[in-house]
Amino acid sequence: MTSPEPPSRPREPSGSDVPIGRLRRPPVEFDTGRISRVVTGICLVGLAILVASLFAGAAHRNAEILLLQHHGVPVTVTVTGCQGGLSASASNAAGYTCTGTFTLHGQRYDDSIGGLTSFKASGQAIRAVTDPDDPRLLSTAGSVARAHASSGAFAAPVSLLVFLVLAAGLVVWRARRTASRAQGLRP
Repeated sequence: MTSPEPPSRPREPSGSDVPIGRLRRPPVEFDTGRISRVVTGICLVGLAILVASLFAGAAHRNAEILLLQHHGVPVTVTVTGCQGGLSASASNAAGYTCTGTFTLHGQRYDDSIGGLTSFKASGQAIRAVTDPDDPRLLSTAGSVARAHASSGAFAAPVSLLVFLVLAAGLVVWRARRTASRAQGLRP
């Protein structure tokens, strides 16, 4: 006589039979539209910050040029040291950063000299111009004479601003178009 077999239990899928998503949790669903809107918003805000900083930088540089040209005080700077800056390939010098000392209104200053294009030996005297209210703004007399405050300094920020406005307009247009389709209306 044979004993009856116990009722069989349903077979559990094993190893490769089980979908990976079911091993741990239910599948995760992403709202790609929402992710796209968030990433686009972050990019537009970043671009707006870049445009604002480029506008501020161009305005600041133009203001420094005009200040030194119209209100700058001539000084003689004695070079205390120069360091060569390397080019992008690091194979040759791309410019020099020199420091020097000068006296203004009886006070001695030690600062970086702007506008130098070549190496200067320590102890060499250079004609320079400084802001009497902020002696840290110091540049060679020749570079101040050649510099011009220019609207060309605003070319890059204006170009990026136009791109930002067009991109923001496109985002708004697409959002309205998507919303009108969701309501069943035709654009």
